[in-house]
Amino acid sequence: MPSDTYSLWTYRHHYTYHSAVTRTKSGDPRVAFGLAVRRFRLAKGVSQEKLGELADIHRTYIGDVERGTRNVALVNMTKIAVALGLPLSRILQDMERQQ
Repeated sequence: MPSDTYSLWTYRHHYTYHSAVTRTKSGDPRVAFGLAVRRFRLAKGVSQEKLGELADIHRTYIGDVERGTRNVALVNMTKIAVALGLPLSRILQDMERQQ
């Protein structure tokens, strides 16, 4: 007889959670882009808040980008690159090296 504590509902929700966790691995380009942005931001010695000000993007958006939870638009990628004083291609090259 099946356990009363296990149900299809539990399995479905566990699977959804597990899928969400595995999708954020380093193979995800959003995560790779975010890590590249973080590396350049830290190398420049700038806080997320300051980068947000320079890029005219809210600081929480910058945090989401760095964690790889945002699907960043090209316009915002360009704003971030300009704020970091880099061509966007440099960030993308760094991102591709890390994947």
